[in-house]
Amino acid sequence: MNEAQIQKQIVDYLRHTGWFVAITSQKGISFATPGLPDLIAVKDSIRKRRRTVWIEVKGPRGRQRPEQIKFQDELERHGGDYLLANNLDVVIDYLKGRG
Repeated sequence: MNEAQIQKQIVDYLRHTGWFVAITSQKGISFATPGLPDLIAVKDSIRKRRRTVWIEVKGPRGRQRPEQIKFQDELERHGGDYLLANNLDVVIDYLKGRG
């Protein structure tokens, strides 16, 4: 599966399970935040706490660019949830583990 197919699977799953998903494609946008992940997913959790997960989707051989690593580090330093996903199972496992 290529990155676009993996992303579609992830988006379809998240939306089917009640998440709001924003796709943040940056192709050709020079003023966008460097390293911004591909997806932002938001949902109210069981504990009535809103969850936001920033998801970077990669294909089977994909690696994060330096600006993506910097974005992840900065987001996590501020308490944000960041996920690097190369398949749907990674997302499902992550969400189960985070309640």
